[in-house]
Amino acid sequence: MNKNTLLLLASCFICLRSSAQSNQKIAPVQQVKLTSDTIYWEIPELNLGRMMRFSKLDSVGVFNNDVEKGQSFTFKMSTAGWTQEFKSSNTQKLVYPLAISKDGASKKLTLIFWPDLSSAIFDDTYRKANNTRISIEIPEVYELCYTAFSIAAMNRAPGSLQLANNTDYYKELVGRFAAQKDHPLITAVQTAISENGNAAFYSLCMDSYSYSFNNQSKLQKSATYTALGSRVKLADNLAMWEDFAAVSGFREFYQSKKNAYQQVADETKKNLSFETGWSWLEKNFSHRVNDYKVVLSPLAGSFYRTNDLLHNGYTEMIFFGNAFDKSSYKNISENAAHLLYQSGYFIAACKNYLIKANTSFKKDAQDKFGDFDVWADAGKEAFNFPGGYELFMEYLSQSCFLLYVKEAFKDEYSTIKFFRDRFMKQRGFKNFDQFLSTLESVYDKSPTRKIEDCIQGLFAGLKP
Repeated sequence: MNKNTLLLLASCFICLRSSAQSNQKIAPVQQVKLTSDTIYWEIPELNLGRMMRFSKLDSVGVFNNDVEKGQSFTFKMSTAGWTQEFKSSNTQKLVYPLAISKDGASKKLTLIFWPDLSSAIFDDTYRKANNTRISIEIPEVYELCYTAFSIAAMNRAPGSLQLANNTDYYKELVGRFAAQKDHPLITAVQTAISENGNAAFYSLCMDSYSYSFNNQSKLQKSATYTALGSRVKLADNLAMWEDFAAVSGFREFYQSKKNAYQQVADETKKNLSFETGWSWLEKNFSHRVNDYKVVLSPLAGSFYRTNDLLHNGYTEMIFFGNAFDKSSYKNISENAAHLLYQSGYFIAACKNYLIKANTSFKKDAQDKFGDFDVWADAGKEAFNFPGGYELFMEYLSQSCFLLYVKEAFKDEYSTIKFFRDRFMKQRGFKNFDQFLSTLESVYDKSPTRKIEDCIQGLFAGLKP
């Protein structure tokens, strides 16, 4: 199963994850004149869809969905007097530019379809070395990627690329490498950001994990990971990455920081302590993961992405996340700090387990949560989710985290719930309390006490 991403950058572009950037087809610009403010989109094969308003096409939402490898689907848009279907492709990037206008106002909307080609090869040696392990690392090429983005983003709004830009390490790194701001690689990275938004950042970071330097300081592809990132790849500008590393002295800088990187990894492993979370998830879901990898950069801000890879019955989940920062957790116990830090990783993992749950709930979620006025506050993050299914997945994974804390860390539950309630309210999840209490009631009455067996009962119990 591959996860597709639907990214709604309204008035910019809509994306569904794809193959290499060089293999693409761009359609002519299509002119669309609206007589209504309402636009509907849907993917019939996946029972997904939502209403958009032309007047409010200025928000961002990210949607993760499971699609069988090789499956095609249709993206359908309609409004008064106009309907159009856009087909996806399993082999190439498809770009459909739209020029939408109404009452003299005009906006550009581009649909970009990206089929996911992430894959890995786990041989017997790899399985024996990694099975049941949680490993944490700060790889060299991954840090090179973050370094290039840090330089490329120097003139962007703070936090726009989710960089930890208030640390001594960031200041030292930027001070050392700022002289390379006009290097062709930095220009290429800036172009990728302007064309693909933060998707370029996520994709390049993930793809970089599948590379290492050989003894001649040339980048070589991993024998294990055949593909990770898919939108923008290192291979698009491989010589530039090698040249940037050479002329900037990056490899020497990385070696000089190896001890510091190990300290960051050790501190993160101690504070993440994900073994208990792993056990809870596999008690509540049928899906199984053989090993977890946590890939870090000290430059990463609030950044969580996962890649669930399967080969010959062996599953690995890779987290791309941020390191533990003690200064972010003040006036709370050490255990509470551990759990708040762990929450991002737990919720990202939980969504992968939910996607593979032995139950079909997409249509029910879409129907129940399609009325955003009931479940989300207008003008806040929750209201920008592209569909009811994704909104439901966020409600459920956040609630699962609190159930996990309640069962495994009872003494910290009141503290964690206070912070989680505040967090969800700030984001506009207006009925989080009702959702959580309903899930708790269904879960407590369940004979199996497994989340995946409670989902249909949850729909029945939720009001309205």
